[in-house]
Amino acid sequence: TKNINIKSHLLTQSEQRPYKCDICNKYFKIKSILKNHLITHGEHRPHKCGFCGKCFKLNSTLKNHLVTHREKRPYKCDICSKYFKIKSILRNHLISHGEHRPHKCGFCGKCFKLNNTLKNHLVTHRDKRPYKCDICSKNFKNKTILKTHLVTHGEHRPHKCDVCGKFFKLNKILKSHLITHGEHRPHKCDVCGKCFKPNTSLKSHLITHATLNLISPVIVNTDFTNVIFVASVSKRRLILKGIYLFMVNMDLTNVIFVARVYKRKALLHTSTCP
Repeated sequence: TKNINIKSHLLTQSEQRPYKCDICNKYFKIKSILKNHLITHGEHRPHKCGFCGKCFKLNSTLKNHLVTHREKRPYKCDICSKYFKIKSILRNHLISHGEHRPHKCGFCGKCFKLNNTLKNHLVTHRDKRPYKCDICSKNFKNKTILKTHLVTHGEHRPHKCDVCGKFFKLNKILKSHLITHGEHRPHKCDVCGKCFKPNTSLKSHLITHATLNLISPVIVNTDFTNVIFVASVSKRRLILKGIYLFMVNMDLTNVIFVARVYKRKALLHTSTCP
Protein backbone atom coordinates (compact mmCIF):
# COMPACT_ATOMS: atom_id res chain seq x y z
CA THR A 1 0.00 0.00 0.00
CA LYS A 2 2.86 2.33 0.85
CA ASN A 3 4.46 1.72 -2.56
CA ILE A 4 1.13 2.42 -4.32
CA ASN A 5 0.76 5.70 -2.42
CA ILE A 6 4.31 6.71 -3.38
CA LYS A 7 3.59 5.93 -7.04
CA SER A 8 0.36 7.94 -6.93
CA HIS A 9 2.18 10.85 -5.32
CA LEU A 10 4.93 10.76 -7.95
CA LEU A 11 2.29 10.86 -10.69
CA THR A 12 0.84 14.08 -9.23
CA GLN A 13 4.27 15.70 -9.59
CA SER A 14 4.42 14.77 -13.26
CA GLU A 15 2.95 16.83 -16.11
CA GLN A 16 1.78 13.71 -17.93
CA ARG A 17 -2.00 13.06 -17.98
CA PRO A 18 -2.57 9.59 -19.44
CA TYR A 19 -6.17 9.03 -18.25
CA LYS A 20 -8.86 10.48 -20.51
CA CYS A 21 -12.56 11.07 -19.82
CA ASP A 22 -14.52 9.79 -22.84
CA ILE A 23 -17.44 12.11 -22.05
CA CYS A 24 -15.77 15.54 -21.91
CA ASN A 25 -12.24 14.70 -23.20
CA LYS A 26 -10.48 15.98 -20.06
CA TYR A 27 -7.21 14.30 -19.07
CA PHE A 28 -6.08 13.29 -15.57
CA LYS A 29 -2.83 12.25 -13.94
CA ILE A 30 -4.25 9.47 -11.73
CA LYS A 31 -6.88 6.84 -12.47
CA SER A 32 -8.66 7.42 -9.13
CA ILE A 33 -9.16 11.11 -10.00
CA LEU A 34 -10.67 10.08 -13.34
CA LYS A 35 -13.06 7.72 -11.50
CA ASN A 36 -14.22 10.55 -9.21
CA HIS A 37 -14.57 12.83 -12.22
CA LEU A 38 -16.79 10.30 -14.04
CA ILE A 39 -19.19 10.36 -11.08
CA THR A 40 -19.75 14.10 -11.68
CA HIS A 41 -21.23 13.27 -15.11
CA GLY A 42 -23.94 11.14 -13.48
CA GLU A 43 -27.16 12.15 -11.73
CA HIS A 44 -26.81 9.95 -8.61
CA ARG A 45 -26.29 11.97 -5.39
CA PRO A 46 -25.86 9.48 -2.54
CA HIS A 47 -24.11 11.80 -0.05
CA LYS A 48 -26.65 13.75 2.00
CA CYS A 49 -26.01 16.68 4.35
CA GLY A 50 -27.50 16.07 7.79
CA PHE A 51 -28.00 19.81 8.40
CA CYS A 52 -29.85 21.08 5.31
CA GLY A 53 -30.70 17.92 3.37
CA LYS A 54 -28.71 18.78 0.25
CA CYS A 55 -27.32 15.80 -1.66
CA PHE A 56 -23.98 15.52 -3.41
CA LYS A 57 -22.36 13.22 -5.96
CA LEU A 58 -19.02 12.96 -4.16
CA ASN A 59 -18.25 12.50 -0.47
CA SER A 60 -15.44 15.08 -0.79
CA THR A 61 -17.99 17.65 -2.02
CA LEU A 62 -20.21 16.88 0.98
CA LYS A 63 -17.22 17.38 3.32
CA ASN A 64 -16.53 20.81 1.79
CA HIS A 65 -20.22 21.67 2.10
CA LEU A 66 -20.37 20.70 5.79
CA VAL A 67 -17.78 23.38 6.54
CA THR A 68 -20.28 26.04 5.37
CA HIS A 69 -22.48 25.17 8.35
CA ARG A 70 -19.84 26.20 10.86
CA GLU A 71 -19.12 29.76 11.94
CA LYS A 72 -15.33 29.51 12.07
CA ARG A 73 -13.44 31.10 9.15
CA PRO A 74 -9.78 30.08 9.56
CA TYR A 75 -8.52 30.99 6.06
CA LYS A 76 -7.48 34.61 5.63
CA CYS A 77 -6.79 36.55 2.43
CA ASP A 78 -3.53 38.47 2.86
CA ILE A 79 -4.60 41.05 0.27
CA CYS A 80 -7.98 42.25 1.61
CA SER A 81 -8.05 40.53 5.05
CA LYS A 82 -11.31 38.65 4.37
CA TYR A 83 -11.77 35.29 6.07
CA PHE A 84 -13.14 32.09 4.52
CA LYS A 85 -14.46 28.77 5.80
CA ILE A 86 -12.82 26.59 3.14
CA LYS A 87 -9.34 26.73 1.61
CA SER A 88 -10.70 26.20 -1.92
CA ILE A 89 -12.97 29.25 -1.55
CA LEU A 90 -9.93 31.30 -0.51
CA ARG A 91 -8.07 30.07 -3.60
CA ASN A 92 -10.93 31.15 -5.86
CA HIS A 93 -11.09 34.47 -4.03
CA LEU A 94 -7.37 35.09 -4.60
CA ILE A 95 -7.95 34.68 -8.35
CA SER A 96 -10.44 37.55 -8.17
CA HIS A 97 -7.59 39.86 -7.11
CA GLY A 98 -5.66 39.08 -10.30
CA GLU A 99 -6.13 40.40 -13.82
CA HIS A 100 -5.97 37.08 -15.73
CA ARG A 101 -9.31 36.15 -17.37
CA PRO A 102 -8.82 32.76 -19.08
CA HIS A 103 -12.51 31.73 -19.29
CA LYS A 104 -14.13 33.13 -22.43
CA CYS A 105 -17.84 33.16 -23.34
CA GLY A 106 -18.45 31.66 -26.77
CA PHE A 107 -21.55 33.82 -27.31
CA CYS A 108 -20.43 37.39 -26.57
CA GLY A 109 -16.65 37.09 -26.12
CA LYS A 110 -16.57 38.28 -22.49
CA CYS A 111 -13.77 36.83 -20.39
CA PHE A 112 -13.92 35.83 -16.75
CA LYS A 113 -11.45 35.02 -14.00
CA LEU A 114 -13.31 31.97 -12.70
CA ASN A 115 -15.01 29.12 -14.57
CA ASN A 116 -17.96 29.32 -12.14
CA THR A 117 -18.46 32.97 -13.07
CA LEU A 118 -18.49 32.00 -16.74
CA LYS A 119 -21.10 29.29 -16.03
CA ASN A 120 -23.34 31.84 -14.28
CA HIS A 121 -22.84 34.24 -17.18
CA LEU A 122 -23.79 31.61 -19.81
CA VAL A 123 -27.24 31.38 -18.21
CA THR A 124 -27.86 35.03 -19.19
CA HIS A 125 -27.78 34.02 -22.85
CA ARG A 126 -30.83 31.79 -22.50
CA ASP A 127 -34.42 33.02 -22.49
CA LYS A 128 -35.72 30.74 -19.74
CA ARG A 129 -36.19 32.37 -16.29
CA PRO A 130 -37.07 29.54 -13.87
CA TYR A 131 -36.30 31.35 -10.58
CA LYS A 132 -39.18 33.47 -9.29
CA CYS A 133 -39.16 36.10 -6.54
CA ASP A 134 -42.05 35.39 -4.14
CA ILE A 135 -42.21 39.06 -3.13
CA CYS A 136 -42.54 40.87 -6.47
CA SER A 137 -43.07 37.91 -8.86
CA LYS A 138 -40.09 38.79 -11.04
CA ASN A 139 -38.36 35.88 -12.75
CA PHE A 140 -34.61 35.37 -13.02
CA LYS A 141 -32.30 33.20 -15.09
CA ASN A 142 -30.22 31.80 -12.24
CA LYS A 143 -30.42 31.32 -8.48
CA THR A 144 -27.51 33.68 -7.76
CA ILE A 145 -29.26 36.62 -9.45
CA LEU A 146 -32.44 35.83 -7.49
CA LYS A 147 -30.51 35.79 -4.18
CA THR A 148 -28.97 39.17 -4.99
CA HIS A 149 -32.40 40.53 -5.94
CA LEU A 150 -33.96 39.34 -2.65
CA VAL A 151 -31.44 41.47 -0.74
CA THR A 152 -32.91 44.59 -2.40
CA HIS A 153 -36.29 43.86 -0.76
CA GLY A 154 -34.76 44.05 2.72
CA GLU A 155 -33.85 47.06 4.82
CA HIS A 156 -30.43 45.83 5.94
CA ARG A 157 -27.57 47.96 4.54
CA PRO A 158 -24.32 46.36 5.76
CA HIS A 159 -21.96 47.93 3.19
CA LYS A 160 -20.64 51.30 4.33
CA CYS A 161 -18.78 53.89 2.28
CA ASP A 162 -15.69 55.00 4.23
CA VAL A 163 -15.62 58.31 2.36
CA CYS A 164 -19.11 59.72 2.96
CA GLY A 165 -20.63 57.28 5.44
CA LYS A 166 -23.51 56.11 3.23
CA PHE A 167 -24.76 52.53 3.59
CA PHE A 168 -25.77 50.17 0.79
CA LYS A 169 -27.61 46.87 0.53
CA LEU A 170 -25.22 45.28 -1.97
CA ASN A 171 -21.44 45.33 -2.16
CA LYS A 172 -21.55 45.89 -5.94
CA ILE A 173 -23.63 49.05 -5.41
CA LEU A 174 -21.05 50.26 -2.88
CA LYS A 175 -18.29 49.61 -5.43
CA SER A 176 -20.17 51.65 -8.07
CA HIS A 177 -20.69 54.40 -5.52
CA LEU A 178 -16.99 54.52 -4.58
CA ILE A 179 -16.16 55.34 -8.21
CA THR A 180 -18.07 58.63 -7.86
CA HIS A 181 -15.59 59.74 -5.17
CA GLY A 182 -12.60 59.27 -7.46
CA GLU A 183 -11.31 61.23 -10.43
CA HIS A 184 -10.87 58.25 -12.77
CA ARG A 185 -13.34 58.22 -15.69
CA PRO A 186 -12.87 54.87 -17.44
CA HIS A 187 -16.16 54.78 -19.39
CA LYS A 188 -15.81 56.62 -22.69
CA CYS A 189 -18.57 57.57 -25.14
CA ASP A 190 -17.58 56.34 -28.59
CA VAL A 191 -19.72 59.02 -30.25
CA CYS A 192 -18.42 62.24 -28.68
CA GLY A 193 -15.45 61.11 -26.59
CA LYS A 194 -16.79 62.20 -23.20
CA CYS A 195 -15.69 60.09 -20.22
CA PHE A 196 -17.72 59.08 -17.19
CA LYS A 197 -17.03 57.60 -13.78
CA PRO A 198 -19.75 54.92 -13.51
CA ASN A 199 -21.01 52.92 -16.49
CA THR A 200 -24.59 53.92 -15.63
CA SER A 201 -23.75 57.58 -16.32
CA LEU A 202 -22.44 56.61 -19.73
CA LYS A 203 -25.66 54.73 -20.49
CA SER A 204 -27.74 57.77 -19.51
CA HIS A 205 -25.52 59.96 -21.67
CA LEU A 206 -25.99 57.70 -24.71
CA ILE A 207 -29.66 58.67 -24.78
CA THR A 208 -28.65 62.22 -25.74
CA HIS A 209 -27.23 60.89 -29.01
CA ALA A 210 -30.58 59.42 -30.07
CA THR A 211 -32.30 61.24 -32.93
CA LEU A 212 -35.91 61.22 -34.13
CA ASN A 213 -36.80 59.06 -37.15
CA LEU A 214 -33.75 56.89 -36.55
CA ILE A 215 -34.45 53.57 -38.28
CA SER A 216 -31.24 51.65 -37.62
CA PRO A 217 -28.73 51.25 -34.77
CA VAL A 218 -25.63 53.40 -34.66
CA ILE A 219 -22.89 50.85 -35.24
CA VAL A 220 -19.61 51.99 -33.73
CA ASN A 221 -17.65 48.81 -34.49
CA THR A 222 -18.30 46.84 -37.67
CA ASP A 223 -18.15 43.58 -35.70
CA PHE A 224 -21.19 44.71 -33.65
CA THR A 225 -19.30 44.59 -30.34
CA ASN A 226 -20.26 48.20 -29.62
CA VAL A 227 -23.71 49.44 -30.51
CA ILE A 228 -25.28 52.68 -29.29
CA PHE A 229 -28.78 52.11 -27.92
CA VAL A 230 -31.33 54.23 -26.11
CA ALA A 231 -33.32 53.23 -23.04
CA SER A 232 -36.37 51.00 -23.01
CA VAL A 233 -39.85 52.39 -22.50
CA SER A 234 -42.02 51.44 -19.55
CA LYS A 235 -45.19 53.39 -18.64
CA ARG A 236 -44.02 56.31 -20.78
CA ARG A 237 -40.79 56.67 -18.82
CA LEU A 238 -37.28 55.94 -19.99
CA ILE A 239 -35.64 53.18 -17.95
CA LEU A 240 -32.13 51.94 -18.69
CA LYS A 241 -31.90 48.23 -19.31
CA GLY A 242 -29.73 45.74 -21.17
CA ILE A 243 -31.75 46.32 -24.35
CA TYR A 244 -32.12 49.92 -25.45
CA LEU A 245 -34.62 51.65 -27.75
CA PHE A 246 -34.56 54.35 -30.36
CA MET A 247 -37.43 56.84 -30.02
CA VAL A 248 -39.35 57.59 -33.19
CA ASN A 249 -42.10 59.73 -31.67
CA MET A 250 -41.63 62.08 -28.73
CA ASP A 251 -44.87 60.75 -27.18
CA LEU A 252 -43.31 57.25 -27.15
CA THR A 253 -46.34 55.67 -28.88
CA ASN A 254 -44.18 54.17 -31.60
CA VAL A 255 -40.73 52.83 -30.95
CA ILE A 256 -38.10 51.10 -33.01
CA PHE A 257 -35.67 49.18 -30.86
CA VAL A 258 -32.58 47.05 -31.19
CA ALA A 259 -32.46 43.69 -29.46
CA ARG A 260 -29.58 42.30 -27.45
CA VAL A 261 -26.51 41.62 -29.57
CA TYR A 262 -26.41 37.86 -30.14
CA LYS A 263 -23.84 35.99 -32.20
CA ARG A 264 -22.46 39.24 -33.61
CA LYS A 265 -25.79 40.28 -35.19
CA ALA A 266 -27.88 43.31 -34.29
CA LEU A 267 -31.55 42.36 -34.65
CA LEU A 268 -34.14 45.05 -35.44
CA HIS A 269 -37.67 44.80 -34.05
CA THR A 270 -40.62 47.16 -33.96
CA SER A 271 -43.03 47.66 -31.12
CA THR A 272 -46.01 49.89 -30.33
CA CYS A 273 -46.28 50.95 -26.70
CA PRO A 274 -49.73 51.38 -25.14
